[in-house]
Amino acid sequence: MDATLPLPAALPGRAALALPGLVKPLAGLVLLGLAGACARPEIAVFMAVLPTGLFLVAGVMSAPLLLVLHQALGLAASPQRMTAALAQGARAAGGLAGGLAPAVLFFSLTSMRGSQALVVALLWAGWAGLRAARRHLTLAETEAGGGRPFASAALAEAWCAVAMLLGLRLGWLAFHLVHRAA
Repeated sequence: MDATLPLPAALPGRAALALPGLVKPLAGLVLLGLAGACARPEIAVFMAVLPTGLFLVAGVMSAPLLLVLHQALGLAASPQRMTAALAQGARAAGGLAGGLAPAVLFFSLTSMRGSQALVVALLWAGWAGLRAARRHLTLAETEAGGGRPFASAALAEAWCAVAMLLGLRLGWLAFHLVHRAA
């Protein structure tokens, strides 16, 4: 007698959450951190994990709020599709972070402005990731046939604001920890 259970069918949006799909964005964030770490060798390990940590913590802390409010408002898109939209935002942020890593490395190696270049790159990548996530969140709701575009757009904007405030607060805390250690 065979006691194996059949595997469930793939969920929509599951491919966007697969680990290979998020390797490049995470690699971009790690590269950005390593480029910024060259500016401050005494705290290189902290600087190397800072970008990845900020993005992951801000996303992990704010995504459940988005999903719960989305369901409470009775919007049409599935939670899997909403999570896939968040992954698209992470891809955009990580891709831009990887692209900005050579510029941060240049400033880290040639001047004392590596830390400032890292902050600017983090803000730019965060903004781009939030804008991409917002665009994909509203697109997911539109594709699902939601008849409340204002509620969907307002929820996406509110989530962007919460995620941005969390990221800024965590970045401010990290800034003080860096300056205290130096």
